[in-house]
Amino acid sequence: MCNAYAAAILADYLHSVQAGVGISGGCEAVVHATRRFTKSMPSGYCIAKLDFSNAFNRLHRDAMLRSVIERVPGIHKFCHLSYSHTSTLIYDKYTILSQEGPQQGDPLSASLFCNTIQPLLQSLSSPLVSGYMDDVNTGGPEDLVAKDIELIKQRGEEIGLHLNNTKCEFINHTGISNDSIFQHFIHHVVRDASQLGAPITIGPAMDDALETRCAELTRVAERLHFVSSHDALVLLRASFSAPKLLHTLRSSPCAGHPTLMKFDDLLRQCVCNIANADLTDIQWIQASLPVRNGGLGIRRVASLAPSAFLASAAATHDLQDEILSRCQAIDDSAVSQILLMWTTEHGASRPANEDAKKQRIWDKASVDADVAKLKSGLIDRRHQARLPAKSAPHSGDWLHAMPISSCGLYAWTMKLSESQLDYGWDPSFAKSISVHAVPQSTGKESMDLHAGRVLADRLATMPSTISSTGRCNVQTFQPRRNQPVL
Repeated sequence: MCNAYAAAILADYLHSVQAGVGISGGCEAVVHATRRFTKSMPSGYCIAKLDFSNAFNRLHRDAMLRSVIERVPGIHKFCHLSYSHTSTLIYDKYTILSQEGPQQGDPLSASLFCNTIQPLLQSLSSPLVSGYMDDVNTGGPEDLVAKDIELIKQRGEEIGLHLNNTKCEFINHTGISNDSIFQHFIHHVVRDASQLGAPITIGPAMDDALETRCAELTRVAERLHFVSSHDALVLLRASFSAPKLLHTLRSSPCAGHPTLMKFDDLLRQCVCNIANADLTDIQWIQASLPVRNGGLGIRRVASLAPSAFLASAAATHDLQDEILSRCQAIDDSAVSQILLMWTTEHGASRPANEDAKKQRIWDKASVDADVAKLKSGLIDRRHQARLPAKSAPHSGDWLHAMPISSCGLYAWTMKLSESQLDYGWDPSFAKSISVHAVPQSTGKESMDLHAGRVLADRLATMPSTISSTGRCNVQTFQPRRNQPVL
């Protein structure tokens, strides 16, 4: 409650400078604004990314409490009770006195930190000043940025913040600085730079970021063999697929990058390993549809990238303008290029007003195109009926249910084969598998899976040796180890 109260009060105070508290889309807005600034940055201008040594743990508590009583007096008594005295930390036989910074795990820590350093950020003279908690950026003429850094060093030390010069970064078009204050900074040209974990623009930084994600997914694919199929599917859909890349997709103009296709190929292989079968192209299209459209919800990032970026750029545009209010920044040309790519591919008009801020609205054109491909490939009337059935309300609820055996939501020997996608499947080849019954309920606990019927229908499908033609195909069988009995 205290954190929600403080964030609501501080949102207007921190707005346009510190985007880390109480501001929706603040992280993405900082990345978009930085890219716009670099595109309009003339010769002699630079951006400095500042890194403070152990910032949260070294912030002076007296400065923190003074800032609270000045701007959020309603929570001062609570904060005074928590931070006016030394905290005792006990580890094994050691006792450590904690006297600086907000305590780890305190929901108020971000609000307390941002509130304390806000006067320092407001005192800077550079045209571009933005912060996301302890990540601070200044941009403008090199001599003016150098003066601001001197001010940050001086006033920052008064509240316990010390710059770590070896981790600070200097960014301009040449990667060369003329001021001695930047000599220990890491020097980058714009194409090599990242902001808050997202590449600023197309170039080596984006190549490295996407290749790193592919390498991580490759490791994941190897390790998913050690968990059951149901667990593997949940982990892949919720953590290791598109969600792993979503920040980059929304913040960086990576639509059309060839590495996204490589990532999708790895995703497809993961699904094939879980299903114990090789999916055809049409089956992979269906698997990558959202759950509400009859898919497994494992989205193809190549098709998702334009929608994610355009939605983020539209949703944060006003905040970007406020961050750049002291700059002569131009509009982001990357937005125009990706918008042209999106309209050319789908032949649709740009969503208007509030719809332009919603990724789902942008993504609908891509999903509709995939559904049309599926329908055009379905000749048998039975197969044509299955796609609407899989898109019906609650038909995909099992994919949102956690695999908890005590609730009857765990498939002990689950087989997610080609037939799980309901394409070209002859029901006469279905084979029952061991699935716990789900108690009948209309509450959220069982996700409306009455008596386990929906879960059983979705999971208890044919063995993976049955191909889409309904014949036994030994080549498609990929043996897995026995599923664990929990």
